[in-house]
Amino acid sequence: MYFYTFGLNEKFCSGVRRYKETSMGRFDKTVEDMFFEWMSHDCDSQSNIALQQKYDELSQSLKFEYGNFFTFAQNISDQKKNFDEETIVLKGDVLRSIMQKSTMMVLKKCAEKRAQWKEEQETFGDMYFYTFGLNGKFCSGVRRYKETSMGRFDKTVEDMFFEWMSHDCDSQSNIALQQKYDELSQSLKFEYGNFFTFAQNISDQKKNFDEETIVLKGDVLRSIMQKSTMMVVRKYTELETACNMKWNFHNSLFFAGTVATTIGYGKLTPQTALGRLFCIVYLSVGIPYFAFLTSTLSDSLNAQLGRKIGLKLITSQFKELMDLLSGSI
Repeated sequence: MYFYTFGLNEKFCSGVRRYKETSMGRFDKTVEDMFFEWMSHDCDSQSNIALQQKYDELSQSLKFEYGNFFTFAQNISDQKKNFDEETIVLKGDVLRSIMQKSTMMVLKKCAEKRAQWKEEQETFGDMYFYTFGLNGKFCSGVRRYKETSMGRFDKTVEDMFFEWMSHDCDSQSNIALQQKYDELSQSLKFEYGNFFTFAQNISDQKKNFDEETIVLKGDVLRSIMQKSTMMVVRKYTELETACNMKWNFHNSLFFAGTVATTIGYGKLTPQTALGRLFCIVYLSVGIPYFAFLTSTLSDSLNAQLGRKIGLKLITSQFKELMDLLSGSI
């Protein structure tokens, strides 16, 4: 994320330079020339834009070669394999910028989770495609295509859907369909998507799920309600983690207080091994200190209250004595 901010590009560049001096010709010339051009501009962030554009235009095999070159150059560079071992020299303004970016990343993560939740709500019908029997309606579109428009798409894709249709487009045969889909080339996957859209448009399935008429048995409806409830709980937990559980000052103070007072972890918990180890050390000191503080405060309050009660008792007895003496006189 901070490859250029931390100056790691300069360390990696040393690997490209060493490759050119000692191992040139090991990889494809097209890939080599791309990195050498980048190196001629000191591997800076501006020339990286051009490098990325060239990468996007590469074939799949050259992209694989690109990755191998990158790994090889990284291994012979000054860049550490483990980032934790790197020595980073930063100015104050750069460090402030990094901290700001880190904060924005947390907010971005929260926004992404919200968008994902909204998308899942909108694609509710797709999640229960077989449960709601929408596969049967979609299957009518595949059948109509076979009767009226056969030959419009690639035969490999057509045969996949016709095979699925021969099993009434059920969920069991869908596993085999997905396996075949994974084996398709990129162009045939695109063709697959076009076929799906075309068959859906001429099927009995509504374009908008809200307009569908669904017939369900009681046990199926109960299962859907249970799944929906679990999904809401899972999403709530994810949103809570992404949007609220941040180690800021207030949350850290709250966590320290709940642990020291033996209330417990609470919602915010340490996730790393070092964080949990620190928590154990903090517990061994914090709980006895809190107990000592409570005991001291209790003794102080008892002493204050004792003095006040004793003073009131003496005053009352003195008043009774004066009343008795005045009565006898």
